[in-house]
Amino acid sequence: MNIQDWFSSGCDYASGVALYSKLKHSNALTLRRLMKKENATNLMTLKYELKKAQTLKAQLKTTTKKVPPKKKPQPLKVVPAAYKEPARQPMYMHNTPKELRPLLSEAHTLFIKCCELKSILNETPGSVNTYDLQLEIDEKLKRNQWCWQQITFFKEHGTLPKSTPSEFETLTSAQLIKRQQYKWQAKCKAEKLIEKYEAELASPEPINKRVLIENKLRLKKEKLIGIEKDLLTLSELINGN
Repeated sequence: MNIQDWFSSGCDYASGVALYSKLKHSNALTLRRLMKKENATNLMTLKYELKKAQTLKAQLKTTTKKVPPKKKPQPLKVVPAAYKEPARQPMYMHNTPKELRPLLSEAHTLFIKCCELKSILNETPGSVNTYDLQLEIDEKLKRNQWCWQQITFFKEHGTLPKSTPSEFETLTSAQLIKRQQYKWQAKCKAEKLIEKYEAELASPEPINKRVLIENKLRLKKEKLIGIEKDLLTLSELINGN
């Protein structure tokens, strides 16, 4: 029997005292007085104590109700957009600056030659060794890319990158390979710095700092084009072309 049942069943005195004696917070002096004698005063005291215990229990249930912990706001994940190479605008000889015409002509010639070699490669039986053919295609594609790098640089800065004479003709084969490895490392470093400068320009910067970054970016792009040229020359010398 619980307290509510006791009140509903007529408030039997002996049962009420038994209920009160089982309460955790029952008062020993009150319990001793209730157990001595049943009278109207003790019955009123018993009802009061049991009602008080019932109310306290209800309050405890309300206050001890488990509240789910608040979820910590998750930091927004910034997902970088996939890089998409900007569409290359078509260029024609009649509206191309004279400084770029040799480069544009070479880029078109290399592209056509690569298409021809690719067709030959696709038609070659699988049993035939096509390493030299694939190497030639790769070298022409790289040179085509180098031509377009110079054209892009001219369109951005109004001048062609400075060219330096080759210094590799007197090197031995071992020295050429070592120099090629060094140039590959320099290329990776330059590309990372270009990415860094472009990211800095994408964020708001004071005008004086922005001009400084733009100048660094221009110099680093110019250096990268020179490295690409050196790699092409080294590759030709190593392969005996």
